[in-house]
Amino acid sequence: MSDANPIDSLRKLNPVALKVYTLDGGEKTVAVPKVRNRWLRTYQVIETMTWTRIEALDKGGAVLGVVEDDSMLEDAVESVEGDERDLRMAKVLLEVMRSTQKETRAMFETQMRGQAELVEALIGGVRSIAQSYETSMAIERTARVAEAAGGVAGSNPEVMAMLQLAVGMMHSKPALPAEGKKP
Repeated sequence: MSDANPIDSLRKLNPVALKVYTLDGGEKTVAVPKVRNRWLRTYQVIETMTWTRIEALDKGGAVLGVVEDDSMLEDAVESVEGDERDLRMAKVLLEVMRSTQKETRAMFETQMRGQAELVEALIGGVRSIAQSYETSMAIERTARVAEAAGGVAGSNPEVMAMLQLAVGMMHSKPALPAEGKKP
């Protein structure tokens, strides 16, 4: 372990843990073990990461000191700046993604409108069936009352013929249009 390593300055602070900030924006806490060769082990763990900043922490989590590696950050910025082709490609892909999302949203809205119209039509059909059934039941009730009255006070063949005609019409009548809709 040479003094050329930038985290040697953190070693002098005798931290309990190190918070390592990586180049991709993540952070990881690395415990400093209480064993022989602990700094060698800590260096080995940190060397596997592409870190930009390391904070030395005490038991309470307070920062004792900080080491930053600006060379890693500069290399990353240079590689991003140097690759304009990838940037142009990313812009094209972003535009494709936006247009795809716009089309998907339009398709979803159209499907939702269609489903809403279908539900309205189903509700209108159920209302028509209910109205037809209600009218049929009223005619049936009237026919039974007239039949019962006819047996007591004598039957009226004209009334019975009209009721039978109304019942026959109810069974052959097409469904009524939904409320507020024109046929």
